[in-house]
Amino acid sequence: MLDRLLAGKSLLLAQAEARMQEAPPGLGRVFIQVARVDGEATASWPPHIAEELFIAWTTAGGGALPVPPDRAAFEVQLRVDHSLPSQPRVMLGTHRRGALVWLAVFDPDYLWGPLTDAGLDTAWWVTDARGQLIVHRAGEDFTLRRETGQAQDDVIETSTALFLGGELLTGDWRFTQRAPRQPVLWYGAPLSLWLGLVAAAALLMIAMLSHWRIRLALEPLSQLTRVTRRLAKGAAGTRVDIERDDEIGELAQAFNEMAVRIETQFDALEGWPRSTATSLRARRSSALPAMRCNGWPCTIRAPARWWPGATASWRCDRPGSRRRSTPPGWCSTIASSRAKADSTASRRSRRTCSR
Repeated sequence: MLDRLLAGKSLLLAQAEARMQEAPPGLGRVFIQVARVDGEATASWPPHIAEELFIAWTTAGGGALPVPPDRAAFEVQLRVDHSLPSQPRVMLGTHRRGALVWLAVFDPDYLWGPLTDAGLDTAWWVTDARGQLIVHRAGEDFTLRRETGQAQDDVIETSTALFLGGELLTGDWRFTQRAPRQPVLWYGAPLSLWLGLVAAAALLMIAMLSHWRIRLALEPLSQLTRVTRRLAKGAAGTRVDIERDDEIGELAQAFNEMAVRIETQFDALEGWPRSTATSLRARRSSALPAMRCNGWPCTIRAPARWWPGATASWRCDRPGSRRRSTPPGWCSTIASSRAKADSTASRRSRRTCSR
């Protein structure tokens, strides 16, 4: 757009400096109307439009800046004529020492050609410094989408300003473009799909890593549970093979020490009944002498409990003798003493076992 405006400026300056009375052949490709309006001569192409162009120039605005009145060189100024709102005209005027010399109106097809060729699915709006619309161009596809009610979220709007104060002594133009949102593709697939796949893969990797770390942390506890169950079933030599420097390692070491103590106590308890029975037999044999009845050995059976007046049953080893509940008088004292000694030893044995 700026290149075409500057091209029109160069052509009009060349026409003014040459003081030509006729329009050069190349001028018609850029402008549709040209007129000379200075005091020396009045001419226009097409004819008889000089006065109308001069009136349109004086009423045109569009944020035009003042022309320096003391410059001998030609100055070019741009104005926009809004006398016809449906078809604003972009005009160029050359000044010399503040006086208007030449006027020209841009050909809309030439000036707005880049907007028309921008795309069938694009729309453009151009406004002057005062916000008045200069031109609107929309492609066929964009118009069709608007008629079919396409969602506004699918349209991107961009805006940019064109600075014209230095070259054409007018305010800035603003270009607004609306175009459909173009999908970003990578290897033929939308970028959002790739991002979703990457996010899913990352989450899967995080989940697998977390699962592995949790299993690694809980494996010693599972091993402790299995070994504890084997120890509860009485398996000998049960130990935990865990060597770590954290709390779990301390727990495994304490468990192994506990297992050693339990096995030691079990071994002691297994050997205790045999030693107790041996000590009881030795005590009974040493506490009481062997009893005899009429020269025959007597077997004495002590009561389960001893109370005052309790008697022991005895039987003489003589052939044909029977078990009696009361011993004969000459051996009742000895039998009672032996039965009492046996009962006392049994009570001590039970107390020791209960401890």
